[in-house]
Amino acid sequence: MKKYNLIFLAIFSISLFAITACDSDNTAEEKMEAAQEKMEEAGQKIEEAGEEVAKTFSSESEELKHDLIKAREKVNKKLAELRVKNENATGEAKKALDEKIMTMEKWSKDLSQEMEKMNDDLGDDWGEFKTNVRQSLTNLEKDMDEMFNS
Repeated sequence: MKKYNLIFLAIFSISLFAITACDSDNTAEEKMEAAQEKMEEAGQKIEEAGEEVAKTFSSESEELKHDLIKAREKVNKKLAELRVKNENATGEAKKALDEKIMTMEKWSKDLSQEMEKMNDDLGDDWGEFKTNVRQSLTNLEKDMDEMFNS
């Protein structure tokens, strides 16, 4: 929203400058008509910029949602595999699997919560939210690699 205000202010300032810089031979009516045309052009440019911002947000939002779903599916698949292994485990192996299961259940829950947050109106917090989710996904991938490849 702040971007729209800044864009509108810039365009309005340019329009105002253009009005005052007009030839002194122009009548007040001509100046008003010219100003009106410039304001209409500015309004159109603001509308186009708003549409572009909305398209960008929508595509970023869809991509992030897709990545969250993909990560949650990966976690849940590994979680199911661990639960199957845990059924036949005993002693220390069972204890280690129980710990992994608890960790992965938390990861799955965290991913679900992030997806729920996406449905909230994030407004100006979108950039920060997106950055935090991307960092969480990177950390999750790293932690899963360490858990299953070490």
